[in-house]
Amino acid sequence: MIKAILGKLNDRKIVSNNINSETEKTNDLKISSYICRDFLIDFGTEFNYCKFYFSENEIYLFCRNTYPTDIYNSPYILKFKDENVYSYFSKFIVTHFDLNGDSLKIQFKNKKAIGTELTLNIVNISEKDKEILKKNFN
Repeated sequence: MIKAILGKLNDRKIVSNNINSETEKTNDLKISSYICRDFLIDFGTEFNYCKFYFSENEIYLFCRNTYPTDIYNSPYILKFKDENVYSYFSKFIVTHFDLNGDSLKIQFKNKKAIGTELTLNIVNISEKDKEILKKNFN
């Protein structure tokens, strides 16, 4: 368990180094509902907003509660260039992506059975954010 926590902390540092003011990102997006299935381990899955970052062919998802507005949970890494860079519990596979109107349903999970599977229902997505998502999730 300590190894998993240390791995997540190291992943946060790596992702932070990959993000800068020029990194393409969405605005905060409202999560209307979510389904979370955990098996053996959970790194916190209660949140109301999310933000996607797109950096050098990698996709990061940060989530937060309503308040405070500037504290985000560790990233979910939805796309990565090198599987060996990040720890197992930070890496996810997108299994469903449906952008329909101003709503998005996205599902992602850890590669194997141990870990988390999340389904997020995101609403009120702006035109600009829809274009960013379409461009980066195809």
